[in-house]
Amino acid sequence: MEYHQPRQEDPDRLHATNVVKELMSLRDCAFAEYRLNQRERQIANRLLDGETNALIAQHLFLSLSCVKYHIRNVYKKTGCANKTAFCETIHKGIDRRVSALSATGE
Repeated sequence: MEYHQPRQEDPDRLHATNVVKELMSLRDCAFAEYRLNQRERQIANRLLDGETNALIAQHLFLSLSCVKYHIRNVYKKTGCANKTAFCETIHKGIDRRVSALSATGE
């Protein structure tokens, strides 16, 4: 009978996974501040990742016009006029949260 040792996680991969989870959590906090619904959050995440509208539509199985509709709602809720302003707004919100967490020692 063979005994297998438990698979050891690659520390770099584990760290990268944790960083991604923390970033997503910070994004979710920023999205909650603007009361984005679930679909808007999905699209906002993809905008922040640099995806084009067409790629977002393909990945989420939506029409391009539907994606554009949700993006307009995201921009309206966040008070942004375009993708650049939206990304800057969300990143500033994330930076504020990171600074606040650093100040409290978390």
